[in-house]
Amino acid sequence: MKIAQRCPNCKEVFVVKMRLDVCPFCGKVCPKIAKASDSVTERRTPKILDDLFEPSADVIKEFVDVRDQVQLLYNLVYGFLSKNNEPIKAKRLSSGELCDFGYICRELENVFDELRKEVKARKELCGQIIAYQLITASVADPTTKLKVQGQFASGTPDVKMQMELPKKFTEEYYKITDHFGIPRKIAETGILRLDWKAVTEHCTKLLQDGKQIPQGFGKKYPKYATVYRKRSKK
Repeated sequence: MKIAQRCPNCKEVFVVKMRLDVCPFCGKVCPKIAKASDSVTERRTPKILDDLFEPSADVIKEFVDVRDQVQLLYNLVYGFLSKNNEPIKAKRLSSGELCDFGYICRELENVFDELRKEVKARKELCGQIIAYQLITASVADPTTKLKVQGQFASGTPDVKMQMELPKKFTEEYYKITDHFGIPRKIAETGILRLDWKAVTEHCTKLLQDGKQIPQGFGKKYPKYATVYRKRSKK
């Protein structure tokens, strides 16, 4: 089980396995939180939650219908490409026909790629809202379950710590390379580069285990996301 905390001193939010007495960011003592019934906790809404329109009551049913139509479209396009693959490989199409075929493929590629980006953006938006709401509720009431269930899926918050990397070859940069055991002479050559995703995962795990994160990073902030899992049919 994981719980969410917010440091009353530096205001940072972090998700850990056990409640911490000392903030891993500023190092100051975190006082015990009062029960939700004993106090009213102010909820600050991030910019991402501003000006959202409340969806219609049948939004999920309508979206399922849209998904099914997209699946039919996928079958149509994939079937067409499959049945015409052999004539292309056998070079039975003229150069002009191949040119048009490739051009239309490019146009469809752009359409589907733009659609993918739009769908991904909405997926991430939903995940950010879910995670923020659950984490906020958990900070106010530690007994709150960090999980939500819908008709088709369940979701759990996945909060990672994002940190600004300092400029290369600065003293702050060397503090990070020193932490990871990179010899200073090698770090100064610039041959090795820090993998941003791996560093994020490493620092997130340190926070969850209640350990201090390496010195040298710039601004630190939580990135809210949700892990979706399909619900099994009963």
